[in-house]
Amino acid sequence: MTDINDSLNQYAHMFSMSNVALERAQYAIERLTAISPKPAVELLITDTLDGNGVRSFLSLWIFSSQHCLEAHEFMTANTYDIATIANNVTQVYMSSSDFTPGQPSNSARLLVNFTTRFGVTGTLGATGHNCDLLYNTALHHLTPHLI
Repeated sequence: MTDINDSLNQYAHMFSMSNVALERAQYAIERLTAISPKPAVELLITDTLDGNGVRSFLSLWIFSSQHCLEAHEFMTANTYDIATIANNVTQVYMSSSDFTPGQPSNSARLLVNFTTRFGVTGTLGATGHNCDLLYNTALHHLTPHLI
């Protein structure tokens, strides 16, 4: 797995993130890693594009071997949660548009919803090349925990 700071640098390059966005992401990562019972092994930043192609960052997620942690609307809020996913996921739903794994296009879209046996749900969305990162995150951190 990739170091979380390396992952953030990858996002910074891929999205040409502003200093403000980087600072907010770093702050969210610090908060999430402080409450994570296990070391963080993966970072995912969800995003969307409006009709004019303007990108908005939604949530920042980190995954450990047993948990997922979310910083909701991390650009404007300080709201965090944690859920156990180890052997706890009952459903993973994927919906995509113009996305082929390993061959993302700028117009690609991917949505992943998951549910745990205790009713916890998560929604992760990505656009463009971020779709591959989301797809791989779902394959490595959600589907292996299906019960």
